[in-house]
Amino acid sequence: MITEENYSKPVGGWLLIYVVTLLISAALYGMGTINGFSQFIRDFQERNGILFIIDIGTIIKLLLSVLILYLFMTKQSYTYKIIIGFELFCILIRALSLGGVIIRYHVIPNSFYVSILIGLFSMAWILYFMKSKRVRATFVN
Repeated sequence: MITEENYSKPVGGWLLIYVVTLLISAALYGMGTINGFSQFIRDFQERNGILFIIDIGTIIKLLLSVLILYLFMTKQSYTYKIIIGFELFCILIRALSLGGVIIRYHVIPNSFYVSILIGLFSMAWILYFMKSKRVRATFVN
């Protein structure tokens, strides 16, 4: 006999908010990739390592965003693990970006506090995906 517990819940609540923010992020990563393509080529040619890594990171974040959106639609059981890895990767790329500016120009960028705030949001999402009963109910293990 199959009980109701064996069926996953629909995406809703905070998960829906995460999907909307992921859609917006994916659009921004896509625009950044398209608009920054000439900068990407220049960083590669100048062998500017940290900026090249940041450029590659943006492309990877775009691809992972699209993958996560697909996994949300299919409700794969490992989706939340990929999201946790994605959020950790976003924190790493943002830290590299800040570190690159600080090391290169010896100044703290204007986006420093915004980056800290976004990092805190990423940490909150990580904790949510690790501890939430809603996540476990949506992505049946």
